[in-house]
Amino acid sequence: MRGSQPGLVSPDAGSGIPAVMGARVAITAVAATLALAPAAQAAFPGRDGLIAFTRAAGSEHGQLYLVRPDGSGLRRITHRRHGAGGASWSPDGRRILFSSTPRHGGVQVFVKRLGGGVRQITRGRDTYAYPAWSPSGKRIVAVRGHEARDGLQYEYLVTMRADGSRKRVIYSGGRLSTSYPAWSPDGKSIAFVHTDIGGTGADPTIYVVPAAGGAARQVTDLGSQDQPDWSPDGRLIAYAYGSILAPEEIRVIRPDRTGDAPVTGGPSAADETPAWAPSGRRLAISRRGRIWTLAPDGSGMRQITRGRMGVSDWDPSWQPR
Repeated sequence: MRGSQPGLVSPDAGSGIPAVMGARVAITAVAATLALAPAAQAAFPGRDGLIAFTRAAGSEHGQLYLVRPDGSGLRRITHRRHGAGGASWSPDGRRILFSSTPRHGGVQVFVKRLGGGVRQITRGRDTYAYPAWSPSGKRIVAVRGHEARDGLQYEYLVTMRADGSRKRVIYSGGRLSTSYPAWSPDGKSIAFVHTDIGGTGADPTIYVVPAAGGAARQVTDLGSQDQPDWSPDGRLIAYAYGSILAPEEIRVIRPDRTGDAPVTGGPSAADETPAWAPSGRRLAISRRGRIWTLAPDGSGMRQITRGRMGVSDWDPSWQPR
């Protein structure tokens, strides 16, 4: 509907990395070897169903799990050798997109039918990560990584049919990082993260581009803005915000750049990978290696997942029903 290419390896907690850079460093480190990525997406309107997320223990590769919003019914749904991450529910709540590394080649996009099998939908020398469904369920957006003849890596936002065919580039990120595409609920726009080089260094910034392609416009400014997720009514974008002064927090902003406001904050914990509930009444986030939910005004914080020390949960995605 949004971690690090931590689809496969647990985020590096306690590494001494400043909060503003922690998520990006984790992404870069894992992407260099596995290039698996979490997804970003919109919450499709409906009743609140299961929460999919990525879980890893220690240095093990992450796998996808499901849990009910009350914390019961935990179960693992992938058993991939190189891990799986970036769960993104389809609008009908019956399928889950994710990224994984096949036996041969780089990261590709797969789809799992709930209660059924897994099918690979992208192939080739290029990599495809951060997959997210369109509201119609007929198309997918992802980040395509292409190694040019000069040996440099270039990244593009591409849309494709749900079977992986008819790929179309809608934004060229060049050699700078492009990540976390999230389709708006009306199907007209795609929010994404582009790493800009400015006076404060390399800062992830959220942009919105027409789903058919065109000029991208900047939505957020100053600091690190990452992991966008549209609310079911399309009026707000939740995102993770970081600065060098405090751990990451969850904020919301309107697509027209107004109404920027904090949802969480404080010196004790970093909050990441926000995911709206289909009802719009809750957000799921990752905090201290667990999945939590809370109201959009920051109240009613509830811990959903638990586990032994060394287990990390992140990158939730909420099923519409």
